[in-house]
Amino acid sequence: MWKKTSAILVALLVILVVFMALTGEVKAVGPGAGEFRLGPVEVHPFAGITETYSDNIYKSYDALATESDLITTVTPGVQFLLPFRSHNFQLNYRADINRYSSRSEKNYTSQVAGAEINLDFPVGLLVNVTDYYTDSEIPRKAKETSGLTGSADPYRALPFYSNDFNTKIKYRFVDKWAAEVRYNNYLYEYKNNYDNSGSYKRNLVG
Repeated sequence: MWKKTSAILVALLVILVVFMALTGEVKAVGPGAGEFRLGPVEVHPFAGITETYSDNIYKSYDALATESDLITTVTPGVQFLLPFRSHNFQLNYRADINRYSSRSEKNYTSQVAGAEINLDFPVGLLVNVTDYYTDSEIPRKAKETSGLTGSADPYRALPFYSNDFNTKIKYRFVDKWAAEVRYNNYLYEYKNNYDNSGSYKRNLVG
């Protein structure tokens, strides 16, 4: 169910943004021309780099030897924003590319992509729908040991993906009062079959 919902939401927003973008020219706007417009669509690219030193990269607290390293994190991303009257539609993407100077077995990339619909009607009705997909991993907790692979390695990395779908409908009335309904569908699933005991699904209504 969540896959179908996610695909429909993302596909509709992609089609909408692309269609609107093709109706106008590309224009650089903002200080230093760091933002762009594709017709009515605002494009907000960004990038960052972080250097981190850790004296315990494996977070080993069970009598294992600690290891230090320098970690470089490169963070590219982009947001497509389509405002329409008091509403807006968004497509967002961000990656954290982590590279270790000495311990390449710790290298991993975390990616998050998603879409948002925000509707604000004059009658006091607000609708917010978001859907975000994450592809990442829990880094390994100790150095690799020769001969230990897959499920036999107790300190292995745990690659996973998750999907977080949220809907909020709120109605404001009599100035100070409002009624609100929320729904959340969350999936957390490990990619390797032997790690699946930690996977779960959750549905919340409020």
